[in-house]
Amino acid sequence: MSSNPATNDAQPGTTVGQTVEEALAAIDSARVVNFQIGRTFITPGAQDALLALGLNPADFLDRHRRGEWGDLSEHDRQLNDEAVKDGSRIFSSYKVEGLEDGKVWVITEAADDDGARAATTILLPSEY
Repeated sequence: MSSNPATNDAQPGTTVGQTVEEALAAIDSARVVNFQIGRTFITPGAQDALLALGLNPADFLDRHRRGEWGDLSEHDRQLNDEAVKDGSRIFSSYKVEGLEDGKVWVITEAADDDGARAATTILLPSEY
């Protein structure tokens, strides 16, 4: 079935001419998670490994900031969602083919007594 722009009969949740994959990507990118990341850091090992694979470390930081927690259990995802509200540490893990560790981590420190988060670090698990 094709969509008719004149009648706007696209599938629910999509716009005319938009695939389901595009709609899901738009929903994910529109997710708003409100937490401070503080200063950003990347370990030398993570920087070298990601750049050698042609990957931009900022892309992982962006996913983390949007609340796309990566390869975590549902329980750990819920802990991150709670951490956004209560100020505890936020942890994301992303699978990356070609890395010796097989993944890269992004960790945002817990908030201080004033509610400010000082730093977020991109690192390899072996650097923890």
